Parts: sequence; C-alpha cells; structure tokens
Amino acid sequence: MVIAMGFANWSQTSVGAKGFLCLVLMFFYGTGVSKCDLGYKKNSNKTDKRHGLGFLSLGRRNFITDKAEKYRNNLVLTRIRNAQKLNATCIDDSDAVFYKSIHLNSKHWIIHLQAGGSCVSLDDCLERSNGPLGSSIHMDYAFTGEYTLSNDPKVNPTFHSWNKVFIPYCSGDVFVGRKPKHKHPFKMPMLGHFIVVAVIKQLIQDYRINRKGVKILFGGTSAGGLGVIANVDHVKNLTHPAEVKAYNDGGWFTLYPNFGEDFFSPELPQFFKFLTYIFDHYWDGFVDETCRDQMPKAAACLYGELASKHISTPLFVMVARWDSYQLTRLVAVNFKSISLPPKKNKERKYLAKFGNNTYRSLTTLSLRPKCGVFSPACHCHTFLTSCFEGSTSCQYPPTHRYSIKGQTAYGALSEWFTTNGKRGTYIEKPSQVPSCNPTCCSSLCHKCMLEKKVSSTPRGNPKVVVVKPKIQPPARKKKTFYLYYSNSEWRFSGLFASIYVFLGILIQILVTR
Repeated sequence: MVIAMGFANWSQTSVGAKGFLCLVLMFFYGTGVSKCDLGYKKNSNKTDKRHGLGFLSLGRRNFITDKAEKYRNNLVLTRIRNAQKLNATCIDDSDAVFYKSIHLNSKHWIIHLQAGGSCVSLDDCLERSNGPLGSSIHMDYAFTGEYTLSNDPKVNPTFHSWNKVFIPYCSGDVFVGRKPKHKHPFKMPMLGHFIVVAVIKQLIQDYRINRKGVKILFGGTSAGGLGVIANVDHVKNLTHPAEVKAYNDGGWFTLYPNFGEDFFSPELPQFFKFLTYIFDHYWDGFVDETCRDQMPKAAACLYGELASKHISTPLFVMVARWDSYQLTRLVAVNFKSISLPPKKNKERKYLAKFGNNTYRSLTTLSLRPKCGVFSPACHCHTFLTSCFEGSTSCQYPPTHRYSIKGQTAYGALSEWFTTNGKRGTYIEKPSQVPSCNPTCCSSLCHKCMLEKKVSSTPRGNPKVVVVKPKIQPPARKKKTFYLYYSNSEWRFSGLFASIYVFLGILIQILVTR
C-alpha cells in the first residue's frame, strides 16, 4: 500500500511546506524515498525535468500528477539511416533525425515539418548550428506532440490513433535546400529537401506507407508550411498510391509590397528580390516542379498564392488576415516594419489593403476542388503549434482559441478532412476599417469587431444584443492536490487533502506493526 503526493502549480507553495512534507515521507519511509526535490524548476526543453515536488519516486515507481501522463513524450527520436550518403544533414553537418509515434493498429500517417524561420547570414547560421535549429546533437530524446501530433483523444480527436512523424528543422532553408557544404558560401550544408526525402523513403522501407489504403496528412508550420508547399507533390509521387492531403499552418505568404513601398511600381517587391538571391545562391532551392516550369523565377513558387495553382494535392491553409510574421519580419532592409497597432492613417490604409489581398488569395484557393481555408481577422502567425524557434517542448499557443462562427483552426481542419473538402472553409470578409475578430482582440488591433449575440424578447422575438469584446486574461490553474492510493486517484484540496495524507500514513504504520 503506497501513498504519494503531488501539487499542481507548486510554485505557489512555500519551500517550508514542501520541506515539511518531504521530511514526513523521509521519516516514515526512510531510504524508500529516492527523490524529494524542494526547488521549483521552470519549464525546460529536457523531458526528464518536472516542477518541484510534482512527483515523488518511491522505490522504483513514479507517481505523477497528470492523468494524461500516458500521452506524454509520445514522439521518440529516430536516426536517419545512411544520412551522410543521402545528404540528410543539419547545418553543423550532424546527421538529421526525426521523431515518430507508432500505432500498430493504424496504417495512416501524420507527417509534420517544424517551424523556425531561416538563416541568411554567417552569424545567424553559426548561432543556429549551436542549437536544435542547426544540429541534431542538441535535440531531446522525446517530446509530447500537440494537436495533430498528440495521442490524446481529448486534444486530437480526429487523428489521435494515427501514426505520427515530426521532422525537426535543422537546415535553415525552409526545407527546400539542396546546397552541399563544399558549394555553400558559408561552408555549411543546407539540405532541407533531402532531409524530407530521406525520412519519407525510410518510412516506405520500414512501414510501407506507399500502398493503397494508406492516408497521409502532410503538414507544417511557418517555415515548415513553406516546406509543405515546395515538397507536397513530390511526397505524393514518392508514396503513390497512398492518399495524400496537406495542411499549411502560417506558411502562406503573399507577393505584396512592404509598407512604404511604391504600389504602382512595375518592379516586383524588394523582399522578393532578396528572397530570390537567397533561394538561388544559399539554398539551390527545390520547389514544385510544375510551378517552376511556369515561373520566370523559381523562388516565386514559395508564395502560396502562386504555387497553389500548380499543386495537385488537396491543401488546407490556416493563416490570419494580417500575418504578423510577414508584416514585421519579411521586410526589405530599406523599409521599416509597420506599427501594430497602426498609429497613422496611412498605416491603417495599408493594413486594409494588405488584408484585402490576403482575402483575395485565399478565396481563390478555396474555390479549388477539395481545398480549404481558415482565416480569421487576427494579427498572428500560427494556430496549431508553438514548437517554434527550435524548441520541441511544445505548449498550446493562445491562437488555438481563435474562432470563426465557433469553429477553431483545428476544428476547421478536422471538418475539411473528414468531409473530403466539402466543408471546413472559414474566411472572414474584410471591412473598410481594419477590425479584429472578437476572439483575438489584443493590443495589436486598431479596432475590435463588436460581437453580436442573439437572445429572445418576452414575446419570443429574436433580439440582437451588441457586446463589446473583452481581452480575456489567461485562466489561472486552481491549486489541486492529488492523492494516489494504489492505482486509484482522488482529487482533493486544502485541509481535506492533508487529513487524508496523514490518515494514510497512520494506517500504513499500524498495518506494518
């Protein structure tokens, strides 16, 4: 009979209280208590660290305070075989890796490309090579997937039972690079395309994902979303006759001038010229082959609005009307980023035009057979993941709550997938004055839409009540005390928890006598 204790939100508890509880256990159980940590630890990328006294290890058994523990660390690191021969290496020339979660009863697959920007200077690339965005040496052994990568049916009801693959982003080239080390100006390999191909081929060898009846949902976030646009039809060809669909979370950018740039200039936007140089000289980039044949510049095929016309794979795109990354980061050096919220009238006019252009590009995509879109009037970048900037320790971003007509990005993706593209498209129409969706009202917004709620009058007639949207602060977790007795669990709080704990210890003493 074993009793163990843990506190959620332990940072709110004094070290003295933790020390007292720890000493009580040590007094009665002696050396049976092999770990009693009194210090509070912040979230860490290392999967073996926890918050303070979040668990106690008695003997060889761990008692953990989370019901969903069995879904944690579901994605486990896997080496790419013959990575050097396949040119599947990171910036530091270490072998690229991937993570997988296998369900023996499923033949369907989620394959996801990680986010993480890009490196375009020697200093940036050197910095990346010393961390997980440029080296597999610094990657965790396992981590917990979120949304499409989660095994928890409460988090991922549509795909929780599927096999899952997560491809870390360590090449700095939005997964399109084919530039070997000896040809690169920085003497660093940028081989993202070859990494994707190597993972797909290994999955074909080990699990035969290229057979009839197999479904593959190939997706990516931000830089990974660009990698999806570039590689999806190639992946579809490699895995034929499997059924392939794709999703793009925050990797949809439009060929639009920066703020302050001449709209009526016959030349292409300045940032596109910079992108073309990087694409050709640093990456030797791979893009959709049909698109490449139709475009004067291959780099243009990284823009979803241009490439999607040539992609044959059904595609679901999640992008905000005002993509914050394009507005603030994809800016040519001779232009300033726009202020968010806009401070001047010309900034508000620019945002209105930018939003109209995003809407135009997405409505065109939504008219294609089996394609879908989720695009709220928000200032944000991604919706389904915060596995960003090299961290594989994921946490749900606030944007997962953003919704249109009550439907979130994940809900829209699921609806699109399960109805084969017949439903699932949610696009908010632009207005003359840039106004944010009530669910994403924030300090970045110039103005928030008024949320309309329908109620009934005493006579039963509908009445529209206009409610001013409020920015909801993140909900605080309640202090919860978990008591584990054998394999069952009860949840208590405060004084009652303490009484049960000490009664349990007393019973244990009497039984042992």
